[in-house]
Amino acid sequence: MHRPLLQIFVVLLIGAAWVAPAWASGTINGTVTLLGAVGSPPVDRARLRLLYGRTVRGRTQTDANGTYSFDPVAPGTYRIEFWKAGFLKVVQSDVIVTDAVTTVNAALPAHLRLMSVCSMTPSATRRWRVRNRLDLPIRFQWKIDSGQRGTAVAPPSSSKAFSFFEAPTVANQNVASVYVDVISVNHRRNVGRRCGRSAASVAVSVTDANGPIADAIVTITDDASADNRNGVTEADGTVEFSQLPTSEPITVSVASTSRTAAVRIPSLIDGANFVPVTLPAASIVP
Repeated sequence: MHRPLLQIFVVLLIGAAWVAPAWASGTINGTVTLLGAVGSPPVDRARLRLLYGRTVRGRTQTDANGTYSFDPVAPGTYRIEFWKAGFLKVVQSDVIVTDAVTTVNAALPAHLRLMSVCSMTPSATRRWRVRNRLDLPIRFQWKIDSGQRGTAVAPPSSSKAFSFFEAPTVANQNVASVYVDVISVNHRRNVGRRCGRSAASVAVSVTDANGPIADAIVTITDDASADNRNGVTEADGTVEFSQLPTSEPITVSVASTSRTAAVRIPSLIDGANFVPVTLPAASIVP
């Protein structure tokens, strides 16, 4: 007598299981790249967390190609956190997972270190220095709160060099911000510290037995502060640097292909200085 009711109950249970099957799951995969570098190279060993609300549902890291995968993932709405030392953390929210493959890519901006540095005439000009923690050159944009802006490249960390920029002093408006693409990665106020020593300019001329060397990388190191400045020689083999100290020794290092040379200057004169550097002959491979 109760058998039809039992059959209806069983059918309802089967129908409910079909609407939301316990075995339904999806996959999240994607690629993590470096924001600000030429070619957007992949970021290997980036760390990821998959969160459902405040609950961690998975952890993984990218491979040598910058790819990752979370599998299996129950249907729902998730948040993914991406991070690695030397980069800013990126969070991707509202990741909707079904019983299919969901692709979530991320671009990590480099964490550039911004510092204010002294100026010979802080009442007229303020200067900042940018340091890159990664071993790839990073394009960045800088902007002063008074409106001045520009673009530059932070040298790779292995070069032990910095990128500098400066802007006219504006009363109460001397805060610089640095961006990679459109993402703000740092900001710093410059209070207008005076360097307290005379300034010199240096023209470095790089040659070898065949004449001027273009595209040579020239690094000037202030031995006292360990500050580095980089430049590249023009077609005539020269590159110029300004606002260098006159009371401290400096080292001029030059690299071109596999050839290097270095010249140490005990002190510079106030004003213009000329430093010739001769590279050794190129090796001839038989």
